[in-house]
Amino acid sequence: MNTAATDGGAMYYDFYKPITNNNIYENNVANYGPHLAGFPVKIEVDTLPAQTYVSGQQIEKEIKYKLVDHDGLTIATDSDSVITISPVVATDKVIGNTDVTVENGVATFKDVTFISKPNASNISYTVSSSNIDEDKIGKSFGMTLNQTIQTLTISFRDCIVGEQQSTDQCTQCPTGKYSLIVGNDECKICPKHATCLGRNEIEVDKGYWRSSFASDVIHECLNENACLQYDFSEGLDTPYKCRKGYASNLCQQCIKEGDDQYQRTGDNGCGICPDPVLNAFRLFGLLLLLVIFVIVIIWSNIRTQKDSESAILIRILANYFQIITSAASFNLTFPDSLDGFFQGVKAVGESARIFLSIDCFVQNVPMVKDNNTTEYFKAFMTGISPFIFVAVVFACWGIIRIFKSYSWMQLKNRIIISTCVVLFLLHPSITAMSLGLFNCFEIDDGEFWLFKDLSIKCWSGSHPAYAFGLGTLMILVWVIGLPTFGFFVIRHYRNRLEEEFVIFRYRILFQGYKREAYYWEFINIFRKVSIVMINTFLGIYPPIYKTFVATLTLAIILRQQEQIQPYKIKIMNEVEFRESTASIVTLFGGMFFILEDLPGVIRVLLVFVIFVTNFWFYSLWIHMFFKRSKFSTLRLIAYFFGKLSCLGKEYWTEEHKTMQSNHDMDFVFGKYDAKDTKYNKVEEESKDQSFQGYAQGDNIINDLSAGDTGSLKEKDKANVKDVDDKAGKEVTKKKGKKKKKKIIRKKKKKGAKKEAGEEAGDADEGEEELNEQEELEQDINHELDHAENEQEIDDGDIEGDEPEEEAPKPKKKKKVKRKKKTARKNEEKVDIYPEQDPDDKGSKSPKGDEDDFSADEEAGEI
Repeated sequence: MNTAATDGGAMYYDFYKPITNNNIYENNVANYGPHLAGFPVKIEVDTLPAQTYVSGQQIEKEIKYKLVDHDGLTIATDSDSVITISPVVATDKVIGNTDVTVENGVATFKDVTFISKPNASNISYTVSSSNIDEDKIGKSFGMTLNQTIQTLTISFRDCIVGEQQSTDQCTQCPTGKYSLIVGNDECKICPKHATCLGRNEIEVDKGYWRSSFASDVIHECLNENACLQYDFSEGLDTPYKCRKGYASNLCQQCIKEGDDQYQRTGDNGCGICPDPVLNAFRLFGLLLLLVIFVIVIIWSNIRTQKDSESAILIRILANYFQIITSAASFNLTFPDSLDGFFQGVKAVGESARIFLSIDCFVQNVPMVKDNNTTEYFKAFMTGISPFIFVAVVFACWGIIRIFKSYSWMQLKNRIIISTCVVLFLLHPSITAMSLGLFNCFEIDDGEFWLFKDLSIKCWSGSHPAYAFGLGTLMILVWVIGLPTFGFFVIRHYRNRLEEEFVIFRYRILFQGYKREAYYWEFINIFRKVSIVMINTFLGIYPPIYKTFVATLTLAIILRQQEQIQPYKIKIMNEVEFRESTASIVTLFGGMFFILEDLPGVIRVLLVFVIFVTNFWFYSLWIHMFFKRSKFSTLRLIAYFFGKLSCLGKEYWTEEHKTMQSNHDMDFVFGKYDAKDTKYNKVEEESKDQSFQGYAQGDNIINDLSAGDTGSLKEKDKANVKDVDDKAGKEVTKKKGKKKKKKIIRKKKKKGAKKEAGEEAGDADEGEEELNEQEELEQDINHELDHAENEQEIDDGDIEGDEPEEEAPKPKKKKKVKRKKKTARKNEEKVDIYPEQDPDDKGSKSPKGDEDDFSADEEAGEI
């Protein structure tokens, strides 16, 4: 029994191992070798855990080797020896802490990196120690050095995603870089709007989205609030995180979570379906407002047979809104200072969709259930909506006819104008919906998804059937067919656009344009449709290409507008010119903002130019819209914006003269009172002709717009002389009628008094009463003749030195009743269709059209 302080409780040897046969050892104690201790003769594995070895990367788990003596005991008292790992083949490497000093006979390798070819197998490394004496072990135990070392054989995996591969290493991408492709020889810099944690770990920022862990394409969410900040530590199955109620591509799809069903609100928002009763009231209210709006438009077109400056301005502004809204889908990246403005413009056309969505109403419709989307159902309903609205128009006018007793011709006229209004109001929505079935958005390379509903993959499933079936039919019938039909109708009447029945039926299609530019409204329709088509059919190309083609198209149309000057009123040409210019500058500037390395100075300059150009348009529009208001505050605002709109001195001179002449146009706020002016006679004859000056064919506003800055007083006589003979006769006729009417009323009153006084007389005085009536008739005829002679003198003054024509005297009747009836008939008679010049070679409308309109004339409805 013995206790040793260090080695060998009974014996310790340093060279030859003693012969211990038949020796008995009991209760011996030592740190190493309780009975017998010696020296290190070989290396053995202490710990070699299973792990994946990556060439060029530090091992993940520790490897331990130990020094043992001849009996296999760990030399626990050895803390000086060194164990070394080295490659067998020179092409292989091992770096890091390859020489490890043992602690209690054990060497721990943890900061070691093995290097060989990726995906290589059975690569050997030797583990040896310089403290093993080859000579001593050879003489003592007959061992060789090879018997003392240990061989470590490992296999390397191939490089994986998140590593860059060189000839013999797979190096992990550091923080701020990433790699998503196997075999990449270089790590990429972290993309914008994301944080890279190294390897393949990419965390997208709030408001951004990527499709999968294998994609490095970062998309801006269509709804910023739908995409939340991603965190790898949460261990999500997807590389993006959506807000509650949102899912799928770009977090755009509305889904059901728990008991809450979410519906589409606006273009890309999702909201909980409201109470069905509340939503029904919303739907009813919105439909009621829509019906009222359509009725107002139809009624204004029926009752007002003249051009409306306010209607022209609103139409120009609507064109601007539609182009900017369509351009917003080009995925242009405007600075925040401009983006807020254009989002506001876009919201004008989306207010109804934000307020109400039909998704909750149609969840159980088979078409919605089968396709898990409401988009196809909306497209179908939009496609048949013109038939529904036209049927409603027929039904409404049929009901109205019961109470108003319209003739079939009158009914036909009203149905035609109502149908025109409804169809052309629906045209922008039908265009957007039908072309939207072809508008596919590329999320990843080669993967296209329907922009309106990013849960629908283009050209797979049921999409081809709806796109080529429903979408193509809508494009051919409504997008292309409707404007084409309207164009040929107006072209048929192009030489008769001033005739009353053409104005009554089709004024919405050519209002405000010159006769030779009757087609310009269809050019504007083409302009708006072309923007949508460019975005749809060039959708696979980058935004910069689509924007360039759209800008070029708008520029060509603008050039034509500048040359043709289609509007009757010169200033309206300027308004549309500015609207088109603002649209082009906005699109063109948007191309530059796509460039990420755009210098800050250029960015600021572009923002300034876009802002100034749009303000240039808005200031003139506001000036024109409010300058005739009957409210002084609005007129002051109009004047202020007019000064800011950079109008030339010539315009203000003409405007001043127009105001002085009191020839103000009818406007949205009412008609200017032109009484007590020296032009009363001409105003009286022209008051039912929109924007007309002294007579048909003569327009004082156009004269001013054409640059005639001469005095109106000097032009007065010339204008009157230019009135055609027929118009002059009409003036004479109407003046005469007014005086006749006054005289007849006066004589009727006088005769009535006489009759009242004679009722108490005897019946025998009947013959005397008849004589009195005949005398009254003679007095009436005499004064009527006198009035007509005075009228002829007045007409002679207006027409200059032209010889007076003696008006034929009306034939005397024997009965006063017949005379009164004839006078009343002459008063109420209106010549709507003046005789057509037999030399006029213009296109003639069917006789039925004139008959139809004459029915309106007889009913007194125009």
